[in-house]
Amino acid sequence: MSDDRRSARWLLRLLVLAAVVAVAVVVTSGVWPPLLAVESGSMEPNIGTGDLVVVTAPGHGTVSAASDPGVVTVRAADGYRRFGAPGDVIVFDPPRPGPPIIHRAHFRVERGENWYERANESYLPPGVDGCDELRNCPAPHGGYVTKGDANGYYDQAVEISPPVRSGWIVAKAAVRIPELGWVRMIVVGRESEAAVHFVAGPTSASSDLDAWPAVASSASDSSPALASSPSTASSPPASSVGAA
Repeated sequence: MSDDRRSARWLLRLLVLAAVVAVAVVVTSGVWPPLLAVESGSMEPNIGTGDLVVVTAPGHGTVSAASDPGVVTVRAADGYRRFGAPGDVIVFDPPRPGPPIIHRAHFRVERGENWYERANESYLPPGVDGCDELRNCPAPHGGYVTKGDANGYYDQAVEISPPVRSGWIVAKAAVRIPELGWVRMIVVGRESEAAVHFVAGPTSASSDLDAWPAVASSASDSSPALASSPSTASSPPASSVGAA
């Protein structure tokens, strides 16, 4: 057998093995694509810029403390931890321009709820002393109050997102691979116009993807123009967590 034929056979075997591994990852995770390249620091130090994150379908590996879409919140964790802290880290796609966001779920609220009374005051903007001074309070609809681990305030308090509806949750973060996400960012670019297309079980959430790897986004509240009144506080800049 010639060296060329041997090389071709080895290449074929490697391609078959890669295909088997890819199928196994998708079947196990229930999500496509099953990886996120993190493009911002809003989840540091537990998930850093340039990390690659393996994600699963929201209901994958559900534990008893999980709520409807299989999400365990910080409040309900009772010893359950992910990425160095209590509660699940979720990937969600609110109805706004930009790619999906990856942040931690802190607690769930119901429509019309005064969630100021349940909030950790250290995660609220200065000068907020009641529901009438807090954005998205009372809650406009049922959903999750979320926050980036490195951010100072809840996403809902600074207009990163309204309470996260169950239907907006497209994945949960499962495993972090340090630094490997830089490969995607070098090849595709950061905050690319491509966007993530997730498939979680029978449903999917997409935003203009036609190529893989894709882009997801997290958001930072590092420099918001804040005010005590929800009518005057401005939206913080969005940073990025990419999907690969």
